[in-house]
Amino acid sequence: PLLRETLTEKGLPSTVVEVDVGEPLSGRVTGRISAFLEMLRQ
Repeated sequence: PLLRETLTEKGLPSTVVEVDVGEPLSGRVTGRISAFLEMLRQ
């Protein structure tokens, strides 16, 4: 949370993705990451 707050204060986009180590990424997680990357490209 502190890192995200700091990035937000500086106007830098960020996202939080919680995953279980060793588990494959779900479609929902990969979708969120893809959407975040698309936002950064704009």
